[in-house]
Order: sequence, then C-alpha cells, then structure tokens
Amino acid sequence: MNHKKQPLMLHYGVVFVLCLIYGYFAYFLERAQTTYLLLGFCSLWGLSAYIIARSPRNWRWDLSIGLLFRLTMLAALPNLSQDFYRFIWDGYLTAHGLNPYLYAPVEILRDPSLIDLVVPNGNALVTGMGSLNAGHFTNYPPIMQWLFAVPHWLGIKALLSQVISLRILLIAADIVVFFAGRGLLKQLDLPQHRINWYFLNPFIIIELSGNLHFEGVMLCALTLGLLALSYQRYSWAGWSIGASVLIKLIPLMFLPLLLRHIAHPLKSFRSYAKGISLFMASITLVFLIAVLPYASGYGWQHYTQTTALWFTNFEFNASVYYLIRWVGYQWVGYNLIGLVGPALSLMVFAGILTLAWANDLSKISGLIKVMLWSIALYLLLATTVHPWYWATPLLLSLFTSYRFAILGSLLIMLSYTGYHESGVQEHAVWLTLEYLGIFGLAFYEILKKSKPRTPHLAP
Repeated sequence: MNHKKQPLMLHYGVVFVLCLIYGYFAYFLERAQTTYLLLGFCSLWGLSAYIIARSPRNWRWDLSIGLLFRLTMLAALPNLSQDFYRFIWDGYLTAHGLNPYLYAPVEILRDPSLIDLVVPNGNALVTGMGSLNAGHFTNYPPIMQWLFAVPHWLGIKALLSQVISLRILLIAADIVVFFAGRGLLKQLDLPQHRINWYFLNPFIIIELSGNLHFEGVMLCALTLGLLALSYQRYSWAGWSIGASVLIKLIPLMFLPLLLRHIAHPLKSFRSYAKGISLFMASITLVFLIAVLPYASGYGWQHYTQTTALWFTNFEFNASVYYLIRWVGYQWVGYNLIGLVGPALSLMVFAGILTLAWANDLSKISGLIKVMLWSIALYLLLATTVHPWYWATPLLLSLFTSYRFAILGSLLIMLSYTGYHESGVQEHAVWLTLEYLGIFGLAFYEILKKSKPRTPHLAP
C-alpha cells in the first residue's frame, strides 16, 4: 500500500464515522438519553478536532465535508429542542399578515376568532412547543419572524418539509459565515482555516443546523458587518449589524464598542462624525423598516414583557447567578431572581461601557477582542444560558488569540444533563465542571497574556 495514501484514507474514514454519528444524533437520539448524548458528542468533538487539525488547508474540502455533515441531518425533526414548533406557529401568523406579538398561542387556540384564522395543526404545534412557550407572547425580533414565514410563503404544508426549508436557510447562513469569516481572518492576517472551528464544529452543526437555532443567521449578519467595518464601509456595516440585532438581540450589547471603534481618537472629528452618521443612519433605517409593521396595538408591550422574563423569571445553566441565588435562599429564604437578574444585567452594561473606554478599539482586532469579553461577561452573569448561546463567543474567539470559547463548545453540552423525562433538574456537579473548565481557561489566558515577558539575555 502506498503510505502517502494512508493519511487520506484515514481522513475519509473519520468523515464516514462522523456522518454515522451525526445520523444517530439526528434520527435516533432523545434529549433525555444523557449518557448517549454526551458520549456521542465527545466522539463527534474529538473526531472533528482531528479533522480540523489535519485539514489539507483546502477550502473546497472544508466546505464540502461541512455541508455533508449538515445534509446528513437535513430530513430530521429537531430532537434536542422544542423551539421549532413556535417558529412554525409564528411564521404562519406573519405569512398571513398578522402580528405575532399580539396574542399567545394558547389564547388563539382557545379563541380562533382573535385572528379570524385557524392555525393548521395548531393543537400539535402548541403541544410540541410546551405550555411554558405557548403561554407567553413571542420574543423573537421582526426579521426572525420573516425567516419563520418563509416555508409558509412558499406554500409548504407538511411539518417536516417546513423544518427542512428552515434548515436550508441556516445552512446557507453558515456558508456565508464560512466565506465572510475567511475574509475577515485574511484582513486580520490570521490563518483562514481557523473558521473551521466554527464551520466543522459539531456544536455548531447540531445546535444551529440540527436544532434550528437562528444564532447562525444572526452571526452571518454580524460577521458581514465586522468585515464591512474592517474596510471602513460604515453604511454597509450598519445595515448588517442592524439586521443582526433584529434577528437576535444579543449584538445590541456591542453598540457602545462599535461606536467607540468608529470614533476612536486617531481619526479627525470630521472623519469619525461621518462614519458614525452613516453607521447610525443605516441601523435606524433597518429598525424602521423592520419594526414599524408591528408597531400597532400592544405588540411591543407584549414583546418587552416577555423579554424581561429572561432576566426576572427564567433560569437555566447559570453560573454566578446560581451562587447568588443560593446565598439568597440562605439569607432570606426565597429566590431573589426578581432583584438579582436586573442587577446583574446592569453590571453587564456597566462592564461593557468600562471595556469600551478602557481598551484601544482603534483596530478591528481590538474591537473583536473586547466584543468577545463582553459576551463572555454577559454569559457569566446571565440567569439563562442555553447551549446555543455559546455560538457567538465561539465565532468571535476565532478572530483573537483566545481559545477558551473553543473548549466551551465542548463543555457547554454538559447543560443537557439537566434534561430528564420527568422535566428539568440540574446537577451542581456538572455545572461546576462546565464553568470551571470554561472560565478557568479564560482566566488562565488573561493572566498569561497580562504577564510581562522576561527578555532573553544572551550569555
């Protein structure tokens, strides 16, 4: 046998095994099967790390196998998340010219005359999304609602076909991230194959393409915005970043950093005033175009009420907040989330403002580094951290020298240990292991990079 062909054959063999495991995840695994889930994901992550490390540095090969892994899961209903049922529900309302922010699904199910329509398979969708989701108003921003409506605009009726159409949108978004990410890495004089830690990462493939979480579309718009910023195309950056906010609200926290980058003191006043004007004008136009159609009635009041629940009622896979909650129980005997959640949010806001003014954001590399630490601070102090939230720090980290977010793409899956057939019951041991690993490496990297280098003295 030709020994030169052995590594290539091994590569093909690993890709084949990965496809089999992705198929198992998509078509057979159930969320409550924690042992199989963790063992399967560790296998995926380890084999994918091998593929990424041994990549022939051929973007066509990387793109092809990344698409192959995603297409393996194309015809499966998401089995690790129920959110897609709400996506289909909201999309039906949007496609029929209705405001999805006005009524909760259970209200419409009880009284279809509220919208003068009967949502197809309404009972099945409400059962699938669960009572908690169905009992609240939607909290998905306007552009995301348009994406949900795509299968309905196309006249697709079957649930699986609707899921496939949404999955194709997410796969297309990941392809854009692949190319835009390579372009941004080139601008930063960094190896372009780093984007494989996003595109070939099983965490991204399972949580975004597999489970239909739209962080991928948000990151697509955000990456295009950062790429435009690197070329000082402030109008295009505003359109892209504004769109990313109206897909998922997370990028809104980066606004102080982005403005600080555009208005850094190395520029003349005329230069950065023009840049900020173009940037903010574009964002404002995006908001007006997307938000005005939903401005009537109590839609936005309902939206803000539901969004506030993520800071005052909901809790899952938290770190610092759980420690504070425990202290609160010892101190006053009940859950202080109504006070602690908003207080932690204010701390995040103050922290981001501090980072904006305490760091040099004149270069795009400095901006992205501070964006990474901003989202890390948010997730450290958040009351709810679903695993797919980690997609943002993972992607941002690839444009920096920090690696804790890559480790996080493995350890964040420990949050699934909280799911059981009887409901959600989290375990302190798994949470401790998860966050000690992620933020332990983060603090180590901070200390390592802040430590002054000792100059080498020749004998």
